[in-house]
Amino acid sequence: MVAYDGFEYNISGGAGLAGKGSAGDGWDTTWSGSGTIVEDNMTYSAGTIAVNGGSQSLRINGNAEVYFSRQFETIGTAGEDIYFSFLFKEVTGGTDDFLNFWISHDADRSNSAGIGVLTTSYRRFGARIHENGTTSTGTQTGPNYVAGDTYLLVGRISRDGTAGATPTIFDRVDLWVNPESSTLGAADITINYSSLVEDSVGMSFFGLHTTNVAGGDIRIDELRIGTSAAGVLSTIPEPSSYAVIFGGVALLCGLRRRHTPRVR
Repeated sequence: MVAYDGFEYNISGGAGLAGKGSAGDGWDTTWSGSGTIVEDNMTYSAGTIAVNGGSQSLRINGNAEVYFSRQFETIGTAGEDIYFSFLFKEVTGGTDDFLNFWISHDADRSNSAGIGVLTTSYRRFGARIHENGTTSTGTQTGPNYVAGDTYLLVGRISRDGTAGATPTIFDRVDLWVNPESSTLGAADITINYSSLVEDSVGMSFFGLHTTNVAGGDIRIDELRIGTSAAGVLSTIPEPSSYAVIFGGVALLCGLRRRHTPRVR
């Protein structure tokens, strides 16, 4: 896994997403844009996959060309695919909500590849590739979702499509909805369309474009970006678990120092 955010931030000084996060856990910048951290434990479990989102999640409410974005370490330049996953739930909203969670080489959605809710006529997940912004777009929609239910979405961006001018252009997006294993199997949705992003440039930004969401309440959690399905679906201990692990390591190190005989 390259980058991770579980949105477990200290919100005593404000719950807005902008400015939160540090240049760690694979990220190069803090968050910019909109979003609110709220108390909400989102979880998903099926087959061999179990995802626990902790006590907080990110609330999305509003419309923006770039609702939020954040830069991570560049990946995709060594021939590897790009995977990303997150938990998704619509608490309240309409049948015309539109949310494109995209990955690109810069901070706008031109020449990007994404997954999300990509139709404004019904609640339906989809995959999309933008070539030069909105001037040329490929979109494929698939499974419907139910308001109030939590879903695990997994996207893969690759050069395996048939639309790229060369074999080095990212031109395919696959989407899995509620997978039960890190082997994933056949995708629920596949879109072939050129993003015009060369793998020599790679991808390094995650963002969101929204439409018709004002007045709604969408939640996401456990955002993971990496170069393998197993990497973005692995179990991540919650912060409290990290404290226990590190505390145990420190105790063992102390005991070892205490009982190691000195050499004179």
